[in-house]
Amino acid sequence: MRSYWWPNGANADSGRKRPNVGDIVAHDFRPWRVMDVRDSPLRDGEPTYYQPYMLHLRPAHLDTWQTAMNEDKHGRVVSHRWPILDEHYPVCVKCGDLTPCREVTADKTAAASIERASRYETAGVCPACEEVVTHRQKSITWQQNVVAILGPPVTFHLRSKCWHSAWDYERSLLAQDPNVERRLHCGGHLTNHGDGTYECSNGAECPGPSTWHQSMRVCECHRPHVNGCEPGPLAVNRADMEDAA
Repeated sequence: MRSYWWPNGANADSGRKRPNVGDIVAHDFRPWRVMDVRDSPLRDGEPTYYQPYMLHLRPAHLDTWQTAMNEDKHGRVVSHRWPILDEHYPVCVKCGDLTPCREVTADKTAAASIERASRYETAGVCPACEEVVTHRQKSITWQQNVVAILGPPVTFHLRSKCWHSAWDYERSLLAQDPNVERRLHCGGHLTNHGDGTYECSNGAECPGPSTWHQSMRVCECHRPHVNGCEPGPLAVNRADMEDAA
């Protein structure tokens, strides 16, 4: 199932994590009738907050009771959001796919990729806002350009409206090479203290308190009349980090 595709015949709020027998669901640009749904035991390593299930699908144009084992699909589902279609669903007259069909979707995806790549083709221009990054503005630069291949280094503003795009770009870099220096991703567990210091479970490897962490908490020393909080030896002053930046 393509995560970016949603059929025109299904409202955005019609999705279900677990369809019902008799529903028509959209999958791989085709409509399918749900023939059977049954629980499946958890396997080693699977999160306990999901209840896996076995799903039996049949092409929706076939009669519900018709035997069509050569066209049916059987599979185990752990986590997926299914688009639910009405009995009357739109299809492309050219190819028979649910709309938007593969051809239309591919054209839109290609156009979006070209537009996105163009944002990464000029050195010193932030791809998020498409404005020039000046020396007075806080910014971050990566030498690796994974969007416009052979393009210039990539520089983002670190202001609020551009920060998430920079964070997402670094996540793309880490997906290609886990050894890339982490500058906006930490992955440790952060504790903020009332005296202006913070501690991270990753210690000296933490890029700083403003980066993404697995968890963030505020120490009880922020509350009035709470005694006994002693920041550990790895505590770092936020002001020192800001000066270093």
